[in-house]
Amino acid sequence: MNYKDYYIAIDDTDNLTSIGTGEVAENLGNLLNKFGFGTPTPVTRHQLFFNDAIAYTSHNSAMCFELKGCEKDQKELICICSSYLKDNCAKGSDPGLCIVEKNFSDRDELINFGRDAKCRVLTKEDAYSLAQKKNIHLSEHGGLGIGIIGALAGVGLRMSGNDGRYKGQFKVAVNQDNMLVKDLLSHERIDSIQDKNGYALGENEEVFVTEKVKTVRLRNQSVLLVEKVNNEKGFVWKNIDKKSLKEY
Repeated sequence: MNYKDYYIAIDDTDNLTSIGTGEVAENLGNLLNKFGFGTPTPVTRHQLFFNDAIAYTSHNSAMCFELKGCEKDQKELICICSSYLKDNCAKGSDPGLCIVEKNFSDRDELINFGRDAKCRVLTKEDAYSLAQKKNIHLSEHGGLGIGIIGALAGVGLRMSGNDGRYKGQFKVAVNQDNMLVKDLLSHERIDSIQDKNGYALGENEEVFVTEKVKTVRLRNQSVLLVEKVNNEKGFVWKNIDKKSLKEY
């Protein structure tokens, strides 16, 4: 079998009363899995530029996941994703879809597009021009279609390996407690534990963890970020709270 892996990103699928784009992305991944298109990875949220010239629902963020082990033709994959967005995007939204093979080699311009989308205003023409140049699937599925900008940027940022927060919090402890790094690393959604300076904790170090944690994407891994805090036991490692992760 000729299996392929893909990056799939969407943007601007919601309105203020609908489910969010992250949930739409998760549901799409589950649908693809159900119909034998491959196995989806957890969704990452990529923060884009805040500016009055950009229309967004609330946070201006794109969502991306990887689809692993797809043996279907890419045209079939595009068709089912497009059909899903047509049927499930919210009224008044401007959805965009981007699909790129994971082994895509000419990455620099796509990654730079994603980084530019975090700090300046880009246009649909910018997005289509790059997609056509690199033979990347990029399509709009309602409204003004401006979601193609974020969808293309989302793939570039996920591809960079050093951007984004993984969607959702997950439980690692029954109550707030100290846990050994090696035990935390046994969780399927934690690949590494480090501080903001890049120090990776040893497997026998302890971390004071809250009941639920959230990870970020660094070096193509799902990373639990920690910081030193002072409590009644002295200085200890503690997972960084959700609010402090907004820079990722």
